[in-house]
Amino acid sequence: MSESTERRQSQREHADGSGSISFGQEPVACRVIDLSATGAQVRIDGRRASRNLVGKRAALALEGAKPQAPKLVEGRVVWARPAVNGVYLGIALDAAEAKPTATAT
Repeated sequence: MSESTERRQSQREHADGSGSISFGQEPVACRVIDLSATGAQVRIDGRRASRNLVGKRAALALEGAKPQAPKLVEGRVVWARPAVNGVYLGIALDAAEAKPTATAT
């Protein structure tokens, strides 16, 4: 089974939550659209949104509905699609488990 087929068959959650994403720089607020064990779709709004992010490493801090520390997951941007005043990004997550973080904003 190919990696892309495996990603498509992963159980997805329509997260529609908030978080922040960092590409080795200052974190930027984002909206988490979809989330699964192998990937995530996020939206970044504003001037910092760029389609030139494909191939870059990303750290995604996921903020849950419960008052707990955000979870940090890492991966690589595999696609980008333009949006009105922003961009949608597809992120292939690393196999490692989500780690709690206190540094997310």
